[in-house]
Amino acid sequence: MAPYALILTFFLLQVTDGGLADMAESLHTLEHLTFSGCTSVTDIGVSLVAVHLQRLVTLDASKCDNITDKSILDLAKHSRNLTHLDLSMCSQITTHAVDQLEEHIPGLASLQLRYSGARLCTKMYAL
Repeated sequence: MAPYALILTFFLLQVTDGGLADMAESLHTLEHLTFSGCTSVTDIGVSLVAVHLQRLVTLDASKCDNITDKSILDLAKHSRNLTHLDLSMCSQITTHAVDQLEEHIPGLASLQLRYSGARLCTKMYAL
């Protein structure tokens, strides 16, 4: 039987793409994940999270400046259950990726983009 976890939080830790990969491949039931300020995380780790953790409801990837549109597009493709996403201070995220999130994840109720590379969204989100 696979390990069962709903919430996992890393904050300002040296979590790497390899660590996220191991976690994503093991904890398929995870619904809430935070790796805010984990500056070693890149598109590789976020893309693996998107593919393996399709039950995710909340994802906080804020202050992870090494993630780009590539992994956000993977989230749009695979993470259809997301309702809350925080990409604040992710300077490499553009409006194109945000548009894809809006288009492919209709249940996204909260999208935080403070100090990111994306312009304001066309959709209003609850705070």
